[in-house]
Amino acid sequence: MIRLWPAIFVMLGVVTLSIAQDHEPGAPSDPVETLVHTYGPFDLKGETLQQVPAVMAITFPEDMWLVGYHTQIVDGSGRRLPRELQCHTFIGTSMPQHHSHENVTGIFSDGYTPGIDLPVGFGIFFKSGEKVVWNPMFNNRDARKAAAAMRIELNVIRAKNLPQGLKPLETTFRTIRGSTDLY
Repeated sequence: MIRLWPAIFVMLGVVTLSIAQDHEPGAPSDPVETLVHTYGPFDLKGETLQQVPAVMAITFPEDMWLVGYHTQIVDGSGRRLPRELQCHTFIGTSMPQHHSHENVTGIFSDGYTPGIDLPVGFGIFFKSGEKVVWNPMFNNRDARKAAAAMRIELNVIRAKNLPQGLKPLETTFRTIRGSTDLY
C-alpha cells in the first residue's frame, strides 16, 4: 500500500506535490519519509556558470526534521545527465549573504556533493507553514546549450514521530578572502 501526503512547492503559483511512502498498515514504520520533486527542465546557455532559475519555496504541512537530501541532474524524461551541470544547491529558511557570518536554518552544498545524510541524532528543523527556499544552481561549461532539470529527494521525519527531537543544525555561508571558491 502507498500512502500519500502533500507538501507544497511554490514558484509563481502553487503546485501540490504528492509524496509516496511505502508502508504496510500495522507494520513497524521507519520514521524517515522521502519527498521527491523535479524542477525544470531549463534551457542552459553554453559556456555559462552559475545559472540560477527562480528560487522555489516549500512549505511543510507540519513540523519536520530534514535528515538528508540527494540531487540528480536529469533531462525532461528523467534520464540522468552529467553531474557537471550542477553548480550549488541551498535549502533553508533564508539564503545567507556572503561574509555576513549569519547562521540560518538550512544546508548549502556544491555540485560535487550531490547528497548529504546527516549523522544519526542530528537534523535541520522546519516549522509547519514556514517558508523554506530551494535554490538549485546550474553550470554549463560546454559550448552548446543544454536542457537540464534538478531532481531532489528530501529525507524528512515528522516532528510528531520524534517526541525527543533531534539536535538542530544550522548553516553559514563564508568565502575565503581573495578566493572565488566557497567553503
